[in-house]
Parts: sequence; C-alpha cells; structure tokens
Amino acid sequence: MRVLFFVHGHPEFIRGGAEQASLELFEALRERPDVEPILVARTNDPTFARPGTPFGVVDGTDDQLLLYTWYTEKDYFLGTSARKELYTRHIAALLDDLRPDVVHFQHSEHIGFEAIRAVRTMAPGVPIVYTLHEFLPICRASGQMVRTETFELCTHASPQRCHQCFPKVPPASFFVRERFIKAQLDLVDRFIAPSRFLLERYAEWGLPRDKLIELDYGRHPASPAPPRKLAAGEARGTFGFFGQLNRFKGVAELLEAMGLLEEQGRTDLRLQLSGANLAVQPKRIRKRLEKLLSRSGDSVRLLGSYHPGQLPRRIGQVDWVIVPSIWWENSPLVIQEAFMHGRPVLASDIGGMAERVDDGVNGLQFAVGEPQDIARAMIEATDTPGLWDRLRAGIPEVLSSTASAERHMDIYRGLVGDAAGSEDVAAVRVAS
Repeated sequence: MRVLFFVHGHPEFIRGGAEQASLELFEALRERPDVEPILVARTNDPTFARPGTPFGVVDGTDDQLLLYTWYTEKDYFLGTSARKELYTRHIAALLDDLRPDVVHFQHSEHIGFEAIRAVRTMAPGVPIVYTLHEFLPICRASGQMVRTETFELCTHASPQRCHQCFPKVPPASFFVRERFIKAQLDLVDRFIAPSRFLLERYAEWGLPRDKLIELDYGRHPASPAPPRKLAAGEARGTFGFFGQLNRFKGVAELLEAMGLLEEQGRTDLRLQLSGANLAVQPKRIRKRLEKLLSRSGDSVRLLGSYHPGQLPRRIGQVDWVIVPSIWWENSPLVIQEAFMHGRPVLASDIGGMAERVDDGVNGLQFAVGEPQDIARAMIEATDTPGLWDRLRAGIPEVLSSTASAERHMDIYRGLVGDAAGSEDVAAVRVAS
C-alpha cells in the first residue's frame, strides 16, 4: 500500500510537535513490509525546489520530498494558496506520478485546504485521511482559541465572536471562511484526533462523528534518563520547561510564579527553561519575558533551544516537567517525553493537558494562567514526602510509533476496502 503524507514542515528544518509526530509515524510505517510511505513536507526555502517544479528532495532520501511554497502566495484568512497552479498543476502531477492508495494530510497549513479538493478531483477513488493537530480550521487566531486582546480562553467560534477578535474583518467574512473550509473538509474520509478533548471540539463545530477517530501520537522508544542524583537532604525541587518561549506556552505565568516563590524565600526551588524563538516574539511579549527573566535571579536558568537528541540529558537534570500553557493544547509531545523518561508532570488544568495529566496519579494540575496556583503546585511537589516516587509509579505507558503505525494501517485498510467495494458496486450498476 502506498501512502502519501502531506505535512507543513520537516523537523530537519523546523521544530514542532506536529512535524516530529508526523515524521516518527512515517518512519515507523517505513519499517513495515506492507506499506510504502512517501512524505511531502512544505518548505519556504526556494533553494530546495528543482527547476520547473516546486518539489525537491530531503538529502539522502528517496521517499521524502520538500514542497516549496512562499508566504506571499498564501491567503492566510481562508487557508489556501493564491497560486492555484499549486493544486491544478503541481500536486496533480505528483498524484499522477506516485499513484497513492491513501493520501494522509498530517497538516495542510502553508499548503492549503484546497489541496484536499485537488486530491479528490485528481484521484477520486483514493481515500483521504486528515490529522487534526490544533484548531486552525475553526480559529483564525493561530488555531489556539484564545481571545486576541484579553488572552481569555475561547469556548466556541461564531462570525460575531471572531469579528470581536479581528475588528477589521466583518462577521460575514468569517461566515464565508467557515463555509469554505468546511467545503474542503467535507471531502475527507476520516479525521484522526490525538485527544478526546480535540475530537469533541471538532464534533461540536460540525465534523461528522462517524468520521472522527481518537488516536494519540505514537513515539519512538527511548532509554529513560535516570533519576537526578540528590545531594544529602536535598528535595526533588528542580523543574524543567521544554517548548517555545511564546505567550501561549505560559512562560510569563511560570516566571511570575518563580518570582512569588522567591518572595516567600523558596530559593531552593529551581527552574530550567529549554526553549527557543524568544527573539522572534512580538515586541510587547518579548519585553515582558525579558523583564521577568532579568528579575528571576539564580533560581532560573535559560538554557536555550535543543535538538531532540539532547533531550535525555536535559530532562535528566530535572525532577519534574512543567507545562503551563494558557491555551487548550491537544496532546503535547512534551508530556509524552516526560513520561517516557519517568518524570511526573505539572500542567494546566484544561484541554489535552488535563486529559493526559491525571491529578495526583501521574502529576499535578494547577489553575490555568494563575501564577499563585503554579507556585502552590510546585511547593506541593517539592515538599510532599514520597510524592515524586508515587506519581512516577503512576506514569502510563506511552503509545509506541510501531503500535501507532499498526492502528493507522487498520484505518487505511478499512478505507481502501470501502473504496474498492464502492467501485465494485458502481461497476455492477454500470454493467446492469
């Protein structure tokens, strides 16, 4: 079975959870004898494109392609490309050349929702699968469903509510946006949602429940980092943050919590920040984070970005992993990575985070966006005798990429069988 993946970026060039999860699934499928996966990842670097085509190859591979698209060609509002030849010519030629049995959109960002229609038009009998990683089809505000001015959580979208977040865009335009995107998504045969929370949110938005399948990300196995060695009398009070240093990851609230702890004289609690992209944040956000960092003292260490291969060493230096995001999240890979390395997790009490972190079983929850409650949870984690060992014992097994690949193959086989059956019925009808 030949499965064609479309994804919005390749981890070799851009770091992100969806990109990494997509690559690990692709690699797990590639190990199987019954499937031939081909990965097409979008890039904004024109040097990768071959003459006369937007496609190129990832060095050293023959089954991983890069698809060049440029930001200025994208209609950000509708989530499509202004250059329709991307669909009518280039993706059409790719489909004709590869002849896939299944097309799986791991993501359509920067490629465009109309790529779904191109597949349905050019390969009408080929099943289409689409993995939902966040809320971009629903929410124009980067798919995070957070109000743009107040940063309050948004529970649902409507033309009027979306207009409130983007006052220069009339409600009628948001109505058109939803109809346009849903028209493309109607062509999808199955949607994969990595968390129940995300599945329910899309069902409420209008995607058919019988097309929605809950399936968490699978991960490559890793040798767990050993517990951090403690000095005599030392408590487990070192916390690690792993992720982007942006407004929505809750870094500001976490740093404010560290400030509160220092005011209480709790300088024994320490935080290690492993993250990147502070320099590219909006000026207002960057200045706030830089100010908080400058006040944090010796209790906070900013370690900068890291390669996935460096994660075991960095996570081995901490006792707890903390996930303070102020948006819903989906199924954060950092929680899986913490569990794989035997680290209990402290997380915000909403969305996919609350779904993965069972309070008092494998971690602790705190009120989203509340520095005082973050500080409270950190003190509880550090000061409660035996808590680290008890929560560590409650950590669940993380779904392996091999098991995930098998689940995906079940989905693919079912769809291909359904498609073949439909073609057989159609042939009988024509013959009769």
